Amino acid sequence: MSHPARLLALAATLALGTSAPALAAGVPHPAAASSLSAGGSPLAVLGYMPEWPGSGANQAFMAHPGDVTAIAPLWFTVSASGTIAALGRQNEAQLVAFAHRHHDRVLAMFTNAGGNDAILWNPLRDRVATAIRNVVLADHLDGVNIDFESLGPRDRTPLTLFVEAVRNRLGPLGRLTTVAVGPKTSTGAQGNPQGDAYNYQQLGAIASQVVIMTYDNHTPGSAPGPVAPMPWVRRCLGYALRRIPRKKILLGIADYGYQWNRQDQGPSLPAAQAEHVAAAQGVAIRWSTWADEPHFSFTGSGGSERVWFEDGQSMAFKIALAKADGLGGVALWALGGQDPAAWGALAFARR
Repeated sequence: MSHPARLLALAATLALGTSAPALAAGVPHPAAASSLSAGGSPLAVLGYMPEWPGSGANQAFMAHPGDVTAIAPLWFTVSASGTIAALGRQNEAQLVAFAHRHHDRVLAMFTNAGGNDAILWNPLRDRVATAIRNVVLADHLDGVNIDFESLGPRDRTPLTLFVEAVRNRLGPLGRLTTVAVGPKTSTGAQGNPQGDAYNYQQLGAIASQVVIMTYDNHTPGSAPGPVAPMPWVRRCLGYALRRIPRKKILLGIADYGYQWNRQDQGPSLPAAQAEHVAAAQGVAIRWSTWADEPHFSFTGSGGSERVWFEDGQSMAFKIALAKADGLGGVALWALGGQDPAAWGALAFARR
C-alpha cells in the first residue's frame, strides 16, 4: 500500500477500536502524521551505541550516518577507585574516523561502574575528571556523555560538582560535556528517589546538553505497562523545561520494550524483536491511544505474556513533541534493533 493508504487503514482501525494490523505497526499514527508535516527546526539526534554482542549498533550507525548528528558509544566505565576501564571499543579509531567523515560528533559514554558514587567526591573527583580529559584528547573525541545512574539524593551536589569539573577541563578545548539525567515530574519526597540525584537547574547551566531519559516508566520490576506513555513524557518534559534551557534538552527516546509473564519479569526486547514475537505468536499488535504506544499479549510457556514497546510509530510522537517545544534534539537508546519506520522518524527529526 502507498503511505497515505496505510495511514487511512490505521486511522480506520483505531476508530473502530480493533487491533492494528502487523503491517501498520510501524506507520506513524494519523495524529503524529499531521505533526510530522507541521515543520519546525531540525533537531540534533544523539544515537547511543551499546557495543555488547549482537547489539548491531555499529552496523546501524554505518548504514545511517546521516540520520544522527552524534553518537555516544558505551566505551568507558569508572570504578569506585577512580580507574577508567574500557568496555568493548570495537574498532574505535575506525568508528571515530567514519563519524567525522560524515560530520557526526563522537561523545564517548562514561558510566559509574556498579552505580558507585565514590568518584563524585574529592580527591577522586578531580583526578577522574582529568583522566576523562586525557581520554578525550588521546582518542580524538568530540566530548563525553556522562551517564551516572543508581544514585540517590545525597549525590545531588557531588554529581553537579563532578560534571562541572569535567566541563572545566573540556570546555577550553572546545569539547562537549553532555549528561544523562533520570526522568522526574517533581522534586523532593514526591519525586523519583534516583531522579532526585540530578539537579536539573544547575546541570542545565553547566552541561552542553542534557539528555532526559524519558523511558522505563514501566519495567520488568513493575506491573506491565507502557515504556514511555506520552502523558508521562509530557509531564517530565514540562518539569525539565522550567529548569533547563530548551535548546540544551535532548528528549530521550526508547526503541525497545519489555515482556512480562505472570511473575512480572521479562527480558528487554528491541522493537524489531518485539514485532517478530508478535508475528511468531500470530497475534495482532494493538495501539494504545492514551499512551501512544504499541502492545500485545498472548499465552506462552510462562502463562499470560504481555509486551509493551516503543517503535517508529511511537517515536514519531516524541519527535513531534521535541519539535513543537523547540528542544535542542532527541537521544535514542539505542542504535541497532530498529524497526524500519524508526529511520523515517529520525530522518524527519533532521528536517
